[in-house]
Amino acid sequence: MHTVSKWILQSTSGADSSSSCLPCSSGEYGIGTGQSSCQQCAAGYYSEATNATSVAACTKCPVNTISTAGSSACQTCAPGLVALTEGQSQCFPCPAGSIPFNFICKACDAGSYATEGAVNCALCNPGSYTNTTGQTMCSTCALGSYSVITGGNSSFSCLACPNGTYGASVGAQSCTLCSQGKASTVNGAVSEAICIECPTNFYASAPGSVQCSPCGPGTSSVAGSAFCQACLSGSVPIGPGGACVLCSAGSFAAYGATNCIQCPAGSYSGDGSSLCSLCPPGSFSATAQQVSLIVRNVKWVRLTASMDNLLVNLVRLEQRITEQVQPVIHVHLVQLDFTRALQEHPLVFNVLPGHLR
Repeated sequence: MHTVSKWILQSTSGADSSSSCLPCSSGEYGIGTGQSSCQQCAAGYYSEATNATSVAACTKCPVNTISTAGSSACQTCAPGLVALTEGQSQCFPCPAGSIPFNFICKACDAGSYATEGAVNCALCNPGSYTNTTGQTMCSTCALGSYSVITGGNSSFSCLACPNGTYGASVGAQSCTLCSQGKASTVNGAVSEAICIECPTNFYASAPGSVQCSPCGPGTSSVAGSAFCQACLSGSVPIGPGGACVLCSAGSFAAYGATNCIQCPAGSYSGDGSSLCSLCPPGSFSATAQQVSLIVRNVKWVRLTASMDNLLVNLVRLEQRITEQVQPVIHVHLVQLDFTRALQEHPLVFNVLPGHLR
């Protein structure tokens, strides 16, 4: 008798029962029977269910979220990006002038701006402004104006440069002061040219001055000065407004003096001298008072007809002394004429006081 062995061949490829069929994963679905694979939910959709039998199991991604095909969940857009409608597969940046806000792109307020994809609106810097919403950049303050406001929302944020200043560039946060020795009364100036130098004998010590001040008595200044100085040697403050004036020939003044002093007899000086010089050997000089005394005494003999030539010289001398501006050398020459006249007319010599002979 033969023994028969029974062998069971198990398949390695086909399913032997319905339990061998695998369920569709989340993000997939299978329609009808006999499917060899599951279908994926489309991009922009998702499904959390497994063993789904219909495309209806795929749901649109909410606003501001996205998904790829076969997704079981949606992903939130990255900062600065938005998905403005449901069922989106891609996030987009907000256009310039707006930012993401509550699932929409919100326009930036006046006084701020935004570039494309910005997360937040940036405030305008001082010296600039925006006066409408949704701006991509700020406008700058014009020449001759400035602004210290951050987030300026109007052109009125820009103020005109005040007197004594100017604004030579746009977008200024401050105005430039006129330098010392200059002043300006122009409002909203756009150039340094409006800063005018103080005239002679005026000054402006502070930068940004609106006017120049006159020098005080005993002081003076050159044009464009920041300060006044005491009158220099050889000058005194006797001009208009206390301006320094040079001493005339025959007088002198030390530094800071308030009056010119006449040179003593035997000395002389030129215009603007700080001291007098001695007459050289063989010459002399007299003070104006001494010469005037001679003139007054000699006038006593004017009735003498024979003294005509002398009187001419005396009148010439008196005129020069009265003016008190002529150089001492003129007085010296007249004195020589006077001496010569005395020699020619002894009578006059005899009637003069003894100390003048």
